[in-house]
Amino acid sequence: TASIYYSNSGNLIVPIVTFVLGQKWVLYGCVFMSVQLVFLWTHCKKIISRESSYDWKKIILNINMISIAIGAILFFTRIRLPELITNTISSVGNMIGPASMIVAGMDLKAIFANKRVYFISALRMIVVPLIALFLIKISHLATLSADAQKIMLIVFLAVITPSASTVTQMCQVYGNDAHYASAINVVTTLCAIVTMPFMVLLFSCI
Repeated sequence: TASIYYSNSGNLIVPIVTFVLGQKWVLYGCVFMSVQLVFLWTHCKKIISRESSYDWKKIILNINMISIAIGAILFFTRIRLPELITNTISSVGNMIGPASMIVAGMDLKAIFANKRVYFISALRMIVVPLIALFLIKISHLATLSADAQKIMLIVFLAVITPSASTVTQMCQVYGNDAHYASAINVVTTLCAIVTMPFMVLLFSCI
């Protein structure tokens, strides 16, 4: 179920938003990522590890949360880092998408043999995005300001990405079924080639 709830926004939303809308819009994607990170380290971790309590220290001091906080401070204070640092960070950011695919690798026969993987993938890539699109439509959030349409598009892009590779990593760490989680990650990533453009088209039409 964690693969249905959580998207791969951390690995895909940054390069997608940077390429489609520009680097200044990445901050809005980071807001989505920061909220999801809290749930990943609470709800998702609890599901996978079967632990009864939350470790709030790990949540607050998570390197991703710290990075987002620093980025927000730099953005609002208009502090510009030296070009050497910004170029290095930019290069690392550009490799996030390809690097995230490393954890998804596994035997293709094992992936396509499990029929439940297709059901979970359909929920993740079709049902969840359609629910999100419906909620955005009835809430009229995309009409609140001049930039609201782009902000909602960024949120929608984060929602329609494949299942989170973090779920696979957590399964490996906590002794859960990492192969099953990886299979879902691979299938949803392949489906995203078709479903993501289609969902964006629906978003633009509605």
